[in-house]
Amino acid sequence: MRLALLGLIVPTLTESLYAPFMETTTKEFFWDPWEIWLAGGGSYLAFPYGYVTWVILAPLSILFQLVQLPVSLAYGASLLIIDVSLFVLLNKLLPGKKNIILLTYWFSPIVLFSTYIMGLNDLIPITLITFSLFMLSKKSWAISGFVLALSISSKISMVIGIPLFCFYFVNNKPLRAFGPKFLSGFIFGSLIFFLPFLVSDAGTYMLLSNPQMQEVLRLTVNIGDSVLYIIPLVYIVFLYSIWRLKRLNFSLLMASFGVVFLSLVLITMSSPGWFLWTIPFLVYYQAQSGKISMLLTLLFSCLFVLNVILSNAYLEAQFIFSDNLWIPESFISIFYESSTFLYTLLFCIGALLAIRFWRESVVKNIFFRLSRKPFVIGIAGDSGSGKDTLVESLTDLFGNNAVSYLTGDDYHLWDRNKPMWNAITHLNPMANDLERYASDLVALVDGDTINTRHYDHGTGLMSHPRELHSNDFILTAGLHALYLPILRDCYDLSIYLDIDEGLRRYLKIQRDVLHRGSSMEKVLDSMSKRSHDSIKFIKNQSTHADLILSLNTTSILPDDLHDLSEDQPLNLKLNVKSRMEFNEFSLRRVLIGVCGLKVDILNNDSSFELDIEGEIKGEVIAEAFALLFPELIEFLRVDPQWSNGTVGLMQLIVLSHMNQAFKKRTI
Repeated sequence: MRLALLGLIVPTLTESLYAPFMETTTKEFFWDPWEIWLAGGGSYLAFPYGYVTWVILAPLSILFQLVQLPVSLAYGASLLIIDVSLFVLLNKLLPGKKNIILLTYWFSPIVLFSTYIMGLNDLIPITLITFSLFMLSKKSWAISGFVLALSISSKISMVIGIPLFCFYFVNNKPLRAFGPKFLSGFIFGSLIFFLPFLVSDAGTYMLLSNPQMQEVLRLTVNIGDSVLYIIPLVYIVFLYSIWRLKRLNFSLLMASFGVVFLSLVLITMSSPGWFLWTIPFLVYYQAQSGKISMLLTLLFSCLFVLNVILSNAYLEAQFIFSDNLWIPESFISIFYESSTFLYTLLFCIGALLAIRFWRESVVKNIFFRLSRKPFVIGIAGDSGSGKDTLVESLTDLFGNNAVSYLTGDDYHLWDRNKPMWNAITHLNPMANDLERYASDLVALVDGDTINTRHYDHGTGLMSHPRELHSNDFILTAGLHALYLPILRDCYDLSIYLDIDEGLRRYLKIQRDVLHRGSSMEKVLDSMSKRSHDSIKFIKNQSTHADLILSLNTTSILPDDLHDLSEDQPLNLKLNVKSRMEFNEFSLRRVLIGVCGLKVDILNNDSSFELDIEGEIKGEVIAEAFALLFPELIEFLRVDPQWSNGTVGLMQLIVLSHMNQAFKKRTI
């Protein structure tokens, strides 16, 4: 069909403008093809496009002239190559959706009519911007930025996509570190392909004189003596709405592009070629939606073709019959009324598509619904049970930019050298400002910034107040993290870390002596004094936890605790006790089949237990995670750091519970 259209039809725009421009400017090479064209008396309407469009069309134009074939055929063949490229690109972007892409793109009336019958070249910039988005999904940041610059060079209108890319990096905190790479690629591409166009007086003249540029500002509303431009207003409102989405994943980014392009095209209606901008995003939407969206898009496409045909027929009728007295004026008006009615119907169907697009792709997007409020994890446990270690391992997964950590140690009432500690221990709730702890946590959950002091374990002193901002993930860990009901109510997931007393004693002494500079005698004396408060205030918090992680060891610990060494390996065994479902059966199958661990399931009426034993590497845990919870990958940093051994297993278990907690949010 496409080859037949190329061979049988030479579009008017191709024959009168595009082909002559390419033929003239490729006969002799010069860095400013627009200057060559205008100097030869060519129309300023011929080629209001940038360097990239010319570079893409030039090779076949040169080749066809060498073999004495029409340049108009070279122009059409170049568009066919771009057309096929976009089809292949959409198949890469939507694997497994080949049949849908065939129906919604390859047989799209908008693509066939605009490209092969009207000769419009808008497939070039939209293919480039789709390729930029594809490279973004593949985490090729610099290439994505470079190709975005190419798309803008090919058609200046593609600048409307720049803020959306910015929102993707700025609002997606784990991706902020990669923004400079994207920007460097964009700047490099702009310097090569966009700067020469800007310094060309002829090129900028043809661009600014293009009637389509003026159409953007034609839609206005008079307010008193002032004029309100509708198109920029609508665009800014959409940008604000997208910015308010906070964190964008790739699906939300594609939906944002689709809604913005579709809405702006409907409002302007200045060029039929602009409808091609919406096609990749409508295809993406239809692949994720159902049959109704496909039927609406098909109706929208057919109405577009009919509307263009009738609009052109009305103009032709005016030109041919306006001076003919034998043709009644009502005959000419039939074309106008039909065209106006079809335009209204086209606008209504397009607006309905935009609303459905926003509702189904944005409002119903699981990532959007889950990330609108922070995910809060509370971790309690006795001193030396591994709370900080678990927090650090989770931060390695989510990324420092996406985590706010509120530690219970920052709410001790006194510095270490105060005499009050002779009468009371840190484990006693009265020695901590738990009311301020709860108030600060509630503020963070509500999205506010707090001022808090930090307790330095090295000096035993409190720092000056520092700002702590809310974030995508709020982690809080402390001796009393599950003590107050208001604290427990804040958590999406509550965890209690239990540990064999002998192992806890060994690890605590190792930490405080080797890392915090305490003496052995002082640590042993402190543990002796705290044992009563531990039972009274700390241990019973486990009854409020969704998840209890218990550590034990099969290794023989040294009798002489003065002989401490971080190099001594410990064979640890993890017990998982949960009061909520967490994909335990599929988790057990993967831990045994993929990870090669020994896993026993223990059931009782109030909880579900797993005993896990064996050595495992972080990369194997990453494979298990990808198999079990692929939907959570977008919530992690680009390069999540998985720990080896028991800590890595804890990471996996916590994420399995996080997966279930997220599902509860959608109910």
